[in-house]
Amino acid sequence: MNKVHPFFLLLFIFIIHCYKDYYKILNVSRNADLKTIKSSYRTLAMKYHPDRNKDDSDAKEKFTDVSNGHLK
Repeated sequence: MNKVHPFFLLLFIFIIHCYKDYYKILNVSRNADLKTIKSSYRTLAMKYHPDRNKDDSDAKEKFTDVSNGHLK
């Protein structure tokens, strides 16, 4: 029986843990057109921008999620 190398097991767990559904973050369907995706991105980026939410500690994380989910 083949054993899985611990490194690959940890890598797999890390990838699964870090996976984020950017369509869900941007609140658009998977078949949304580019215009809808860009519009949602701009709206959420403005809403969660750290400069606009200096008192909200979660705003930076949300802004980062939205920014990393930006589809070109």
